[in-house]
Amino acid sequence: MAASRRQPIDPEEAAAVAAANPWLPPAGWRLALFAAAFLLPGLLGHDPWKTDDAIGIGIVHSMLERGAWLTPELAGEAYLEDGPLFYWLAALSALAFGSLLPAHDAMRLATLVSMTVALYFTRLAARELYGKRAGDLSVLALAGCLGLMAHAHEATAETAMLGALAGAYYGIAIAWKKPLKAGICFGLGSGCAFLAKGLVAFIPPVAAALILVPVAMASRTRSFVFAAGIGAVIATALVLGWVITAVAFDPEYVESWLAWQFDHVASRPRWSVSREYLKMLAWAAWPVWPLTLWAIWAFRSQLPNPRYAVPLVASLVSLAILLASPSARELDALALLVPLAIPAGAVVMNLRRGAANALAWFSVMTFGLAALAIWAFWLAVQVGFPQPMAGSAARLEPGFVPEVHVPGLLAALALTAAWGALAFRMGHSTLRAIPMWTAGAVLVWGLAMTLWIHWIDYGKTYRHVAQGLAAHIVADEGCVASRGLGQVQRAAFHYHGGIVTRRTELGRGATCPYLLVQTTAVDDEEFPDYEFFRIWEGGRPRDRERYWLFKRID
Repeated sequence: MAASRRQPIDPEEAAAVAAANPWLPPAGWRLALFAAAFLLPGLLGHDPWKTDDAIGIGIVHSMLERGAWLTPELAGEAYLEDGPLFYWLAALSALAFGSLLPAHDAMRLATLVSMTVALYFTRLAARELYGKRAGDLSVLALAGCLGLMAHAHEATAETAMLGALAGAYYGIAIAWKKPLKAGICFGLGSGCAFLAKGLVAFIPPVAAALILVPVAMASRTRSFVFAAGIGAVIATALVLGWVITAVAFDPEYVESWLAWQFDHVASRPRWSVSREYLKMLAWAAWPVWPLTLWAIWAFRSQLPNPRYAVPLVASLVSLAILLASPSARELDALALLVPLAIPAGAVVMNLRRGAANALAWFSVMTFGLAALAIWAFWLAVQVGFPQPMAGSAARLEPGFVPEVHVPGLLAALALTAAWGALAFRMGHSTLRAIPMWTAGAVLVWGLAMTLWIHWIDYGKTYRHVAQGLAAHIVADEGCVASRGLGQVQRAAFHYHGGIVTRRTELGRGATCPYLLVQTTAVDDEEFPDYEFFRIWEGGRPRDRERYWLFKRID
């Protein structure tokens, strides 16, 4: 399809494609099923794993146990990397549904709400800018991002950030016809992005709007200026409301939080970190980043209009912040995905047939073979044949006893059948590229989270380690100091074992009667001082991490 200079997508052509094949792109109930297949597998039914999921659940656990609602804490220490918004939602979800679900599953319902909001407003923004079908494709483009697949099912503040950013960009998209509503959406979205993640999420949409205000004034786009002004007032009220309230209760926390935030977005760029981010984005933002590059060219006639330019400018601002960060963190890169997905889904309507067919066939072959391998290994484990395949699962997770879980098996069969039906119905249209890519990614993730979730949970949970550790600690005897313990482990031990450690790296816990040391098999000689003796050692079955508990000699 040739790109039009005046209009990025020909509505007559889009309508003709939709009439010929209603599955391209999936819309209505089909799109809702697509979203459910993306959002639900892996969300519930497992313990916190060795990811940021455990950190988020640990923060919510502290919020509920210690009442740290204004200033998030992780295992007794201030947590400076995020704002409180997501943890408020997760805590309320735990209070509402904790009697029906395990606490960690109830907390992850906040993730479901946040990601649903992100998909919904991404669709609305793209529909407003590029047309109805483009909105459906933008949702699929966002859901198909490889870097989002796992994080969209974790209890992390970044999911609330995505929902807030999508709302902010939707506000900009409708500024030309509903400036008041646009300003409210933009202000609430930007302010909530700050409350969710801080400056790394707040700066891109606000900076993009401010950069384009002179352009809007020169082109007499007064509605954009009005919406940006209303949004700035609302966002400022939200930001200052939390900051001022938190200062009244804990000024030291707010000072440390702001210092960490400014340092994270205003550090001196380092090539080693920038290179890591570029390598990370190459796969984490696939397939939206190449599509967005093509969209800049295909929709170039629309770029002088601030409504179209804001997502692209925000992407550049966000990329600049990432490349100047002091460390490369995959979660921070998620702020790029929504502004990239909005034009990326739309430009699928303009893809050349060769490029669209190449992506579609690559998706079918890659994800189809991956799904076949997942099924083959699962069947081999269940029947014990062939032995090399069956034995590999036992070697990777020694002690795991395989069982057939009927609900998971039925869900896996349904996902596989739906993927096959979708591939059959897509035909040969160029619009099948993104639906087939996302369907394949969702299939592979869904099979892993239905057939193999118990095997994964067995190897990644800290429940048994934490409970074994807690059994050797007498709470009345005093505190527990720690050495070398990571954030995930501190969160998991607090959640599963009720153990709040005091890190010796921060000069704390010098008089504690217990000392918990995290090390590896190659560091066995790293014992603490002579005044302690070891009373417990443990770890996960396949993990090199070892945990030693020492007690001070009286």
